[in-house]
Amino acid sequence: GKMVNMTVLDLHRNELGAAGAVALAGMLDTMDSMTTLRLGANMINAGGARALSGALGKMVKMTELDLSDNEMGEEGAKALAVALGKMVNMTSLRLGGNAIGKEGAVALLPSLLRMVKLSTFELDFGPSKVWASASSEYRKPPSEVLEEGWNDTLRFLRELQGPAGSTKCWHARLMLA
Repeated sequence: GKMVNMTVLDLHRNELGAAGAVALAGMLDTMDSMTTLRLGANMINAGGARALSGALGKMVKMTELDLSDNEMGEEGAKALAVALGKMVNMTSLRLGGNAIGKEGAVALLPSLLRMVKLSTFELDFGPSKVWASASSEYRKPPSEVLEEGWNDTLRFLRELQGPAGSTKCWHARLMLA
């Protein structure tokens, strides 16, 4: 259609649901020029994430993706993992509020490591309410800001942080329920 050259699409808080995500995926499939896609707070869930993953995998020019607060869970994270691995130009990725769990985080890790330009990153591991964020604003290493007992999160962040002296600065903070 006529929207193939669209570069920014913001549908934040539109209650798309999984069915809306399926319909949107069909349209996004031809929009490979897209650089910014904001789909936060749309109740997309795992089914919607599966539907979107094919189209997202073709959007290699994407620099900003917001899929926060969509209750995707582990299965949604696993469905997105391969598509996100193709999006190497990403500078901002927001996946908070999806309760992806440990298995979902592990599935995403190889894709996240390919995003060498990533400067903003949000991820909700699940019921623990721990978020991991990357931003040049934060200078404290994860070990200084994590409470004792969050070893899995700390290991995950250390893997994302990369070698000593990396330009990426990662931190995690405890979110209040």
